[in-house]
Amino acid sequence: MFGMGVGELFLVSAIWFAIPAAAFYLLLRAVRAFERRAPARNEIAAIDERIARLEDDLSAITDQLDVLAEGQRFTTRVLADRTTDTAAPNVP
Repeated sequence: MFGMGVGELFLVSAIWFAIPAAAFYLLLRAVRAFERRAPARNEIAAIDERIARLEDDLSAITDQLDVLAEGQRFTTRVLADRTTDTAAPNVP
């Protein structure tokens, strides 16, 4: 058949079967690798919850920093007033 021997016919048949099988196998591995890399929905929900907590904590820290800055400004003003009061002589 087609001027080929039995061995050549077997080799050609094996190649024609092996190439699509190898392509299918590589495609299947690529799909599985993609699925493993994609995070699950419960992981995304946990990350969203964690980010929300971090945002709340950051807001609380910002509020505390504002309070500290206000106290620093008050202390600086009091010390500056105290310095000018002691530098000026008491003239009746």
